[in-house]
Amino acid sequence: MNDFNNNSLDKTLDEKIKKTAELIKDSKSIVALTGAGMSTESGIPDFRSPGTGIWEKIDPMKFASIDSFIKGLDLDELINLISDLDITSIFTSEPNEGHKALAELETINKLEGIITQNVDMLHQKAGCKNVIEIHGSMKTASCLRCNKKIEFDEFLAETIEQQKIPPKCPCGGIIKPDVVFFGEMLPKKALSRSIEYVSRCDMLLAIGSSLVVYPVSSLPRLAKEHGAKLVIINIEKTPYDNVADVVIHGKIGTVLPRVVKEVKRLMK
Repeated sequence: MNDFNNNSLDKTLDEKIKKTAELIKDSKSIVALTGAGMSTESGIPDFRSPGTGIWEKIDPMKFASIDSFIKGLDLDELINLISDLDITSIFTSEPNEGHKALAELETINKLEGIITQNVDMLHQKAGCKNVIEIHGSMKTASCLRCNKKIEFDEFLAETIEQQKIPPKCPCGGIIKPDVVFFGEMLPKKALSRSIEYVSRCDMLLAIGSSLVVYPVSSLPRLAKEHGAKLVIINIEKTPYDNVADVVIHGKIGTVLPRVVKEVKRLMK
């Protein structure tokens, strides 16, 4: 009985992969929207998964809000937290097979761009050229007063030298990593570009995102309103599963390479 059930599930997955590949082959403007689930197979913990999500272990308003950051964080407490949660993996992780599959889609001209909620830069590391980082990036930090931009390594060096978070810029302003904290607006340029891409795409691939964080959560609805196909690949269910053209609940690093392989076969 178990074998029968497993075979049935495999057949259903095969059918969904083929359907997704067909939609990709027939589409002319495809955009991918990726979330934290895209990078969990690279060893980077996500935020909202039951039992393992970062926000289940720490208070985001204490450690990840713009107000608490400006008021100042306890350096020793933050260092211990970073160590316990292995947050430093964001700097040492490598792209997984899912990242590489999206890069391959771009290479064969079947992916116009990626809108990512991730700050880990793994899409770029995998070879993707057109990436919109809608929540910013851990690559740099900026002064909130003079807007001077520095590399993130320099931000860490300033933090260690001054023994406080946030460190101060020579102008007296606060230096903040170029990621979006709770209580901050998304970067205007990144948001407007994302809306533009989604409004004119004919297919949206939503991958590894819970699709519950606004305003990113509104992008699948915008795509559908403009007539685009919607494919969701995510371990957990999302609020858009019932309106998507294809939904695959599976490991991204396994599913996406199979989809790309099928796309390439169909394009021969």
